Amino acid sequence: MRLFTLLMILALSACTVPGSLPQEPSLQAGQIASTATYPAPVSSPAAQQTVATSGNETVLLTPSPQPTGSMSTSTDSAPPPITPSGALDYHYWRWWPILPDLTDTAREIYQRGHKLNLDRHAFSIVGDCQSMPAVFGGRYDHPGQFQLPAEYQYLQETIDRFQGSFDRSSATVQNGFSVTAALSPLWADPEVCDAGETPLDCELRLHRPVFVIIALGSNWNTGDAGRHNEFLEQIVDRVIASGAVPILSTKGDNEEGDGSINLGIARLAAERDLPLWNFWRAIQGLPDHGLDEGRDGNYLSTAAWDIRGFTALQVLDTFWRQLDPDG
Repeated sequence: MRLFTLLMILALSACTVPGSLPQEPSLQAGQIASTATYPAPVSSPAAQQTVATSGNETVLLTPSPQPTGSMSTSTDSAPPPITPSGALDYHYWRWWPILPDLTDTAREIYQRGHKLNLDRHAFSIVGDCQSMPAVFGGRYDHPGQFQLPAEYQYLQETIDRFQGSFDRSSATVQNGFSVTAALSPLWADPEVCDAGETPLDCELRLHRPVFVIIALGSNWNTGDAGRHNEFLEQIVDRVIASGAVPILSTKGDNEEGDGSINLGIARLAAERDLPLWNFWRAIQGLPDHGLDEGRDGNYLSTAAWDIRGFTALQVLDTFWRQLDPDG
């Protein structure tokens, strides 16, 4: 028990700043749409170069040309090499599109979830403090706190469809959360979860989501990316077993130094034919590659938070329209 307490303290310190949690981006109501805008999803990885504006500065979001090693950025872009099977090569995950295509496996999972009567108007997030509603799209549950540009008015239908999921307190979003925490009953909230239930099983039971965004990895400090993927695969298996479609996400930081966590996430997506939302790529054109230079390591900047919430909304929009066009 003492060991667990120590691990909890270490985990929490990795995702908090003395005195407070990350706050809502300091933007006026409606400003988000005007300071972070994105093109509609494109299916061709080679064609997907995303332009975002922040203040008076326009930046081109492009992938790094290196398949491994440091995460430096470049204005050079190239299509990701394709494997003999026609799939994207996970070694080149930096070139993968920001917004994923819907995979055949995801379609099959969705059909099973439909038969299990999952809530087609609900999604869940599995993540740490940077996935809390205040910094990850919670405003979409509150009309007046955002304003969509004219070219993105179609996203309002998706916001309406998933009302109640954006600003919800999830059993699988906590300070210091990691792949092991999601699978440990010790991290479950006893006020809402059953005895012996893991946070993941608790969330799947309570919310019955049709989509589960899995955004983990920033709090994995053991240096063993292989072990991280073993636990991540257990999370994916459990989500699939519930009938929900897992949407894997790359992380914005490179705390491990060699990009091995994101490489492992991409490998799992490729091997299991699952969609990968390449958030890392979306923020590479931002100052400091989307990281907050005023904090240590893995904290996102306000601009990166904006891009994260908006591109997640785009992913949800793309998927439900293909899977459930009749509503």
